[in-house]
Amino acid sequence: MKEIQKIRPDIPTVLCTGFSEKIDEEKAKEIGVCQYIEKPFDRGKLSRLVRKVLDNP
Repeated sequence: MKEIQKIRPDIPTVLCTGFSEKIDEEKAKEIGVCQYIEKPFDRGKLSRLVRKVLDNP
């Protein structure tokens, strides 16, 4: 995320992960992630999330 922000700080980002003890939604937001989603998820949930990020960067 830090490297992406160096290149394009305006780019909307979605972090997708499975279970992790290293990062959660709160930590993701702290480092600049627009939205966070955990597996498992369906295509509908992912597409709504992507639409949200694109509409409200």
